[in-house]
Amino acid sequence: MILMDFKTNKECTFSELKCELTIVVPFMSVEGRIQAKGIDAFEFLTSDGHYSFKFKIESDARMILDRMRQNNYNLAYVCPAGNKLAEFDLHIVFFYTAKVDKKTNVIISEKVKEILRTKKLVSPKPEDFEESVRKNFILSNETSNCFAYTSGFYKFEEINAGEDASTSNDEDNDTSEEEKDSDTNIVSDEEPVKEVSGKKLKIYGQDYSFSVSQKVIGEDVFLYAEKIDTVNANIPNLALNIGDISFRDGERYVSEKVRKELSENTGYIDIWDQYTKLEGDFLLERSRRVGAFSINRNNSSRAEGGIVIMPVGLSAESLQLITNGDNILFSEQAPIYIQEASMTWSQFKEYFMTLEESSIPKRRGISRKVKRVDKSGYIVIEVGDEEEIPEGVASLDIYGDMQQILRRESARDLIMNAESANPALGRIIEGRVSGEFADMHEVKKIAPLSPFVKEKIFSHEPTSTQIKAIDLALNTPDIAIIQGPPGTGKTTVITAIIERLNEIADKRKDVKGQVLVTSFQHDAVRNVIERLSINSLPTIKFGTQGDDDVSMEKALENWCNEYKGKLLKRNPTVNTTVEQKRLMKLRDMYMLVPSDANAVNFLKYARSICLDSDVNEEIGFLLDDISATEEARTNDILTKIRRIRTTKAGFLDDGADNADDLLESLEKIINRDVNENKRIMDILEVAADFRGGAVSDELLESLKEAKQLLIDKCTPKSSYHVDRVRGDVLEIYNRMCQAVHNPKNEEEEILYNLLNELDGNLSGVLDSVVGYNFVFSATTQQSEGKAIKRAKAIVGEEHPVYDTIIIDEAARVNPGDLMVPMAQGKRRIILVGDHRQLPHIYNEEIFENMQVNEGGVDKNVVKISMFEYLMNKSKELYSQDRIERTITLDAQYRMHPMLGEFVSKQFYEDYDEGFKSPLPASKFRQNFYDKPLVWIDVKNSAGPEERFGTSRVRYCEADLIARKVKDFIESGRGVDEDGRDLTYGVITFYSAQVKEIKKKLGIYADKVRVGSVDAFQGMEFDVIFLSVVRSHKKAPEINLDLLNMEPSGEEKTSETYDLWKSYIQEVGMKNYGFLTSENRLCVALSRQKRLLIVVGDSNIFAGKDWSNIAEKCVPAMKKLYEKAKKEGVVLNGQT
Repeated sequence: MILMDFKTNKECTFSELKCELTIVVPFMSVEGRIQAKGIDAFEFLTSDGHYSFKFKIESDARMILDRMRQNNYNLAYVCPAGNKLAEFDLHIVFFYTAKVDKKTNVIISEKVKEILRTKKLVSPKPEDFEESVRKNFILSNETSNCFAYTSGFYKFEEINAGEDASTSNDEDNDTSEEEKDSDTNIVSDEEPVKEVSGKKLKIYGQDYSFSVSQKVIGEDVFLYAEKIDTVNANIPNLALNIGDISFRDGERYVSEKVRKELSENTGYIDIWDQYTKLEGDFLLERSRRVGAFSINRNNSSRAEGGIVIMPVGLSAESLQLITNGDNILFSEQAPIYIQEASMTWSQFKEYFMTLEESSIPKRRGISRKVKRVDKSGYIVIEVGDEEEIPEGVASLDIYGDMQQILRRESARDLIMNAESANPALGRIIEGRVSGEFADMHEVKKIAPLSPFVKEKIFSHEPTSTQIKAIDLALNTPDIAIIQGPPGTGKTTVITAIIERLNEIADKRKDVKGQVLVTSFQHDAVRNVIERLSINSLPTIKFGTQGDDDVSMEKALENWCNEYKGKLLKRNPTVNTTVEQKRLMKLRDMYMLVPSDANAVNFLKYARSICLDSDVNEEIGFLLDDISATEEARTNDILTKIRRIRTTKAGFLDDGADNADDLLESLEKIINRDVNENKRIMDILEVAADFRGGAVSDELLESLKEAKQLLIDKCTPKSSYHVDRVRGDVLEIYNRMCQAVHNPKNEEEEILYNLLNELDGNLSGVLDSVVGYNFVFSATTQQSEGKAIKRAKAIVGEEHPVYDTIIIDEAARVNPGDLMVPMAQGKRRIILVGDHRQLPHIYNEEIFENMQVNEGGVDKNVVKISMFEYLMNKSKELYSQDRIERTITLDAQYRMHPMLGEFVSKQFYEDYDEGFKSPLPASKFRQNFYDKPLVWIDVKNSAGPEERFGTSRVRYCEADLIARKVKDFIESGRGVDEDGRDLTYGVITFYSAQVKEIKKKLGIYADKVRVGSVDAFQGMEFDVIFLSVVRSHKKAPEINLDLLNMEPSGEEKTSETYDLWKSYIQEVGMKNYGFLTSENRLCVALSRQKRLLIVVGDSNIFAGKDWSNIAEKCVPAMKKLYEKAKKEGVVLNGQT
């Protein structure tokens, strides 16, 4: 910064003072300061030497000398006067005091950094940010850099003006004794400056100034720029700091501190880093155990949506490793990790990255999804109707799993290196937060609710805990954890949080994608976004679950249609205008390209909106005339030709039927007198008459030949005919326009244009919705997907960043996946979930390997969810920094109070997480039973449980449930108080039972949700059936002494307790299976709103020989049966 460009106090600034050198030498430096040698003798001191001079005007000399006698320190700048070597102008600024401080460090807050960038006051390049800030403040005396400041409560050791400290301490300097005496008031940069005793300081620069305060983090003491002044008006008398100043991006400072700390202390993140590395090695090993194999192409056949293939060279053990949903890779050769059996995950990752960065063409092969694996050795893979089995060597495709692992590793690397959106995230995860960095982001308190949000979101008065949860989430300095037991309104709280964030967002800025809503499963993401209507726009979900999932485009199309319907209902007269616009577009398209296809499109739409019967009749004649073309017939025949099967497996599947179908079509148009045509028809007749047995190679070769000949004959040849516009088609447009409405005013014109866009410009609407969407959504893995990165305009290896991350069902998310979106959260990360419900998924085999090879890995660290881990850590940290980060919602509104109280007592109250049920029982009426809890007792004599592979099934329960569901639906009683149909769900713990119940429901299966417990978390239904499945003829032989030996108190940490617990788990799994899982049982018993019907054998819970066992292994099920007997209904299921 040049002194002349520096804004200063006018009374302390003297400009254009006319001077001349007493010894004429050229100036080597123009920056420095002046000192007096007498009334008419001064020196200009620079880093290159001293220049003697005098003022040309005596009054100027006296004025400056008076200033200097006040011991005011100064800086001066020389402005040479043209070609006159001896003459120059002098610019002088006086400072009321000065201090020497060798180095001053200033940390820049995020708020100040944003203003600097917004106003373009700094370099746009991140790497030049700090230096460009420094240049705004740096001044220079004859030997040192310096900067100007004023102080309030922030007090430095004050000094008087005089010689610079560097001169006074230089043993070789040749200054006079008088000069040395004048240096006694300068504080040397080797002497400690008096400690800061206050917190207010302002440093001044050329274009802007900073208000700073003192911060102490650990052993670091620095100044913290918390406000910026870009006006620099009414500048007071300034002080000067002699010494350099540096500026640090606050985020970078935090990153360096956290990175150093995490590198010196391994912990929770490191454990999951080990887990993921092993996850990669296990992935490669699984693929190697399956190995490379070939396909018996002569022994394959078509199945619904795919092809049945018979692997060759695949052992029964290897086949068991392939599961539904896996992908089979068909490639020219076996993948490198199968060829090189010793290749580790790290080596393969390096190989893969090198290949990705190279210009070598990528030939990964073709991947096809596994629909079903049959234990007899067959695999069904998904292919298109006309697609054959891909060529090449087959192997297990690891690409999708590999990408997931790479995303997990990348997220952890970002966190460990303090490069995540919030660089302090690693510290938070490790539980070492002490509030040190809390004010690195200036946060204004946000009120939890506004009247608008309260009215829009809450159907009942929000509880104080819900309000506090919203408050905590909005105002957390880093992370908030909201535990939501069943029915406590966690989704409502999420929507309220998002609505408030949108309400307070600065709409003058780009608000696109400020919030990310994510979860492990697609259903959980949809469950939240279906409740959102931010700015009346749909929330876009990036990434799909599969072919059955609704794509982003389809979801938007549905919204467009719904929104269009609402607009037309309110503005019915505009509809005709929209119709006219679309009709005109189709007419214009036909005139531009007058093809038959465009004519048909125009005429069909015209007929769909025309009310004139005469015009409609004319349109019908025109369509018949245009449609009766050879091209239309040929397209139909081409499809049938391509269905001709030319492989043994394909022909055995439907070859004869397809040949017969084609033969029938060709007989109407082909001339058999032509020899070639006769031969084709003869071949097809032989194929059509096939009635089973062996398929000869000769027939297949003949079919190949006939198929190719027919394709050649029927494929349209290039046509040089020029289509012309038909006058009779255009006449239809003219006749219809006479009766069509035109917009009457500007408002109608706007509505007309909007409807037209909704109707005919889906891609444009999608771009607009994405561009204005405050909320993005995706699964935890897809939050790093290509689609969402494109929407965020992310290029290269950069990662998306969001102001707020909200993760629903967070307790279900594996820590590796949870860290992916967490690394993207800059301002706040909000975890919402319930660790008392379904647990996260991890690989037991990997964990066991970690225990063997890594040693000392705490089993609980891996078993408990990251949600629970962070919840416990945050509670511990509250005692240190007094920042509340956790809360448990305490009122449920889903269930009948009887059932709500039962779930609270059985699964939550022991942990001080109980909740109340404030709604009256009358809100949950249903017309089937007087009570909300029914147990239909199906004794073992009605039918046993049966094994079905690794699963179990009980047919009598499936039969009974199917009958009951059908009765409920057909009875007419299945409606609520408003006449709406009730919703039904059937839950069981076994996949085989799920399939059996769906089969027994038949046509009613589409009206009922049937699934395992895992598929029901986050869902609710009016009526829930729970199929128990487990049933036994007699009680098992057990060790009663060991069963009843339950330790208490301090004994719960003893080996005796571990032995007892292990025995209870063994007995429980053997006799009750998944019912022993408290988490799963909690979900299964809390999905109903009005009625829970348990179908199962009560004997295994309350029978004479079972009661004691059930009390220890499945206490909740035993108490549920007792409650049904006491307060509910128990029915005999065998009558």
